[in-house]
Amino acid sequence: MPWRPDKSMLKRPAYLSLVQHVSDAISQGLLGPGERLPAQRELAAEIGVSLQTVSRAYEELRRRNLVQGEVGRGTFVQARGYIEATPFRADRLADTTVDLSIYKPVAASIHKERMSRTLAQLSKDVPDDVLFSFRPNEGIPRHIASGREWLRMCGLDVDQDRVLITNGVTQGTTAALLTACKPGGTVVAEAVGHHSLAGLCSYLGLKLKGLTIDEHGIVPDAFERACAESKVEVLYLIPNLANPTVTLMPEDRRQAIVDIARANDVFIVENDVLGPLVPHKPPPLAALAKERTFYLTSFTKSIMPSLRSGYMAIPPGMLLTTRNRLLATAWMATPLMAEIASRWVTDGTAKELVMWQRKAIHERNRIAAHILGNLEFRSNPNAMHIWLSLTDQWKTDQFVAQAQKQGVAIAPSGPFVLDPDSDVRAVRVSLGSANTRNLKRGLRVLAQLLSFEPELILNSF
Repeated sequence: MPWRPDKSMLKRPAYLSLVQHVSDAISQGLLGPGERLPAQRELAAEIGVSLQTVSRAYEELRRRNLVQGEVGRGTFVQARGYIEATPFRADRLADTTVDLSIYKPVAASIHKERMSRTLAQLSKDVPDDVLFSFRPNEGIPRHIASGREWLRMCGLDVDQDRVLITNGVTQGTTAALLTACKPGGTVVAEAVGHHSLAGLCSYLGLKLKGLTIDEHGIVPDAFERACAESKVEVLYLIPNLANPTVTLMPEDRRQAIVDIARANDVFIVENDVLGPLVPHKPPPLAALAKERTFYLTSFTKSIMPSLRSGYMAIPPGMLLTTRNRLLATAWMATPLMAEIASRWVTDGTAKELVMWQRKAIHERNRIAAHILGNLEFRSNPNAMHIWLSLTDQWKTDQFVAQAQKQGVAIAPSGPFVLDPDSDVRAVRVSLGSANTRNLKRGLRVLAQLLSFEPELILNSF
């Protein structure tokens, strides 16, 4: 008889208890490598829990690399020695691996020099309000002023009572969703989009639905259809150089999306972390619909990963509510990081490093276009990644495993796809994470792999 968990032994939270039961069954040999787990709906009915609980448990099992989902077939126990299909953790990679899976900007000596200079200045005279500030409801005025200046550079002119300092876009997104969405509410987003959104919505108890996208981003008809089918509270999107699909939404599409949001009273969470890298871009959705848009940007992608500071522009009249959510989740943005960001905006260092990054990314994209040649991929001269389509012979996990076998780490489509039944055969290749020499080497490996039929990965024991 196929293995089933004992429902009388389940404890709260049920999804973690189910994860533990499956994990124990695997370690005890009750579930062997390649064995199929029960279908999610079937298991939910058998043990008396919701489908969401089982889905959340299976997601956690995949994250722990205990099981693997196969489109159209189900979920199976992972074989030992399986190569992880999501190589986002450096400790899983060999020292010689070219890591093109990590999504970060190009780094050089100029970044270390600028940071060292600023830290030296701070060491001589750190402002008291930076050292001793502990009131989240009172942003340091010069930090707010710098935030407004940076937001203007991003195409958004806002009053000071609509600006909040954050520890980056991730923290801002959490606060925005908590502000705009009731518990159990529905969020819609790109069907292939930011890999952390699904986990965040799950942890916050929010429903997440994917919307059809094309080369310009979210398709308006898909958004309108979702609003007609059920109450949608929040639309989350990345309009500039979307991660991972590299789409850049034109102005007429942005206006269409805004019109639908207004007609259906939907809040918008606009992630514009890459906006500073795009010259002559269309206006932010927040400029078209300030009354319902939470606009988020930061310095981690456009300048350097360690500068985890950012700015949030909120709808008028929502300062207290949003600030309370920031207080509940992180108390306050780190004043020292905000001080460095503020100084860099004021003295021109931030703009200098953005211009440097644009130039570096342009060169990386030129290299990618030259090496990948006629292969199918989506790119933008200002994007720090490409979205590489696979030939029909390759399955995504198979390609990622073979690339890693040959010393190149890339990000598979799986974590970005909201519908687990969708078979999106593509990988994200980051252009900023390796030096130029290693980037060329990694791209050549990928190009060569796509030029041949897949080979079975054999292990020697």
